[in-house]
Amino acid sequence: MRRIIMFMFLLVIGCFSSVSYAAINESSSNVTDTALFIQIDPNGVGKPKETEQLICSDVQKKLNASHHDIISTEKTQQDLRVYIRENADTLTKRDADEGYVLKSKDFKALAQLENVRYIVLVSSRITSAETKSNFWSGSRKNVTVLTEVVVYDAQESKYLMDEEFTNIGKTSGSNDRAYSRAIKEMLKQVNFTY
Repeated sequence: MRRIIMFMFLLVIGCFSSVSYAAINESSSNVTDTALFIQIDPNGVGKPKETEQLICSDVQKKLNASHHDIISTEKTQQDLRVYIRENADTLTKRDADEGYVLKSKDFKALAQLENVRYIVLVSSRITSAETKSNFWSGSRKNVTVLTEVVVYDAQESKYLMDEEFTNIGKTSGSNDRAYSRAIKEMLKQVNFTY
């Protein structure tokens, strides 16, 4: 009887150790080869840092699932601000929100700066915001958000993904809440397959 119990005990321990080894091995197979840059239209968004964190955590989970990992977004966001400050010209600015449109030469330079192969850019801006009134529910905020998601392979000098997502956030609360809902809806639609 003792031998059977000892055998069962060793069998259970063996199963747990192989499962934990597989989990450790799987998480270590992710390669830190991607820099994530997030551009958010500052007009109409009261909490841009919270939105950056929301986007960052969701994108990071999706990239980890495809065996890629991102470098620190605090560093990449700071580097992006400095890069734009040093390289912005009037020909690459968007009229609507004074955002900076990044081009392939910018992606190559940022990849070299961050020492990564892939650049992921999530650029989001409000295209329309309106308040609708209704007898039963009072006022309702509708915010339309256009988000561009770009994946650029700096080593191959080519775009792996260049998609636009338009989402409408609706709420009886603030514009921030409507914006956040639109961003969450967009994040459900984005898939990274590189």
